Amino acid sequence: MQKLLARAVVLAGLAGIVSIPAFAQSDYPKAEVFGGFSIFSVGDGERDQLYGFQASVAGNFHKSVGLVADFGGQYRTFDSTKVHAYEYIFGPRFSMRSDKATVFAEALFGGVTVGGGGFSDSGFLMGFGGGVDVNAGKRLAVRVVQFDWLADHVGGEWSWSEFRVGFGIVFR
Repeated sequence: MQKLLARAVVLAGLAGIVSIPAFAQSDYPKAEVFGGFSIFSVGDGERDQLYGFQASVAGNFHKSVGLVADFGGQYRTFDSTKVHAYEYIFGPRFSMRSDKATVFAEALFGGVTVGGGGFSDSGFLMGFGGGVDVNAGKRLAVRVVQFDWLADHVGGEWSWSEFRVGFGIVFR
């Protein structure tokens, strides 16, 4: 009986030690809201930049895996014609978290609307990229950079040479 009790105590102790990493994994934000400035770079040879905003909402169901909805709007005037681009993309985000920063990578799919001068067209958009958030407190971080390579299919043609860079504030 004493051997059985001793084994039960040892097994309970081992189970407690083994479960310590599980408690550490639960210390991550369940949701993150980002807002900031973005630059949308377009063109095959000579590049043009549109400037505007970027916002996203991410739900994290694991320390390292979540889903994100990302929205952006950029604007510019070319030869007195105001043009715009709006992105609305969704997908998984994979994060590596530490006490000081979070590094993430994402694969996003959705749509884009471009227009200006009485013209507007929409199409498919996919973005692959990532970024770095530096912690400024338990519920606040600064997104130092987010970079997304974007490919779109608008007007029956693919464009493979666009990218977007953003930075701003993350609320957790």
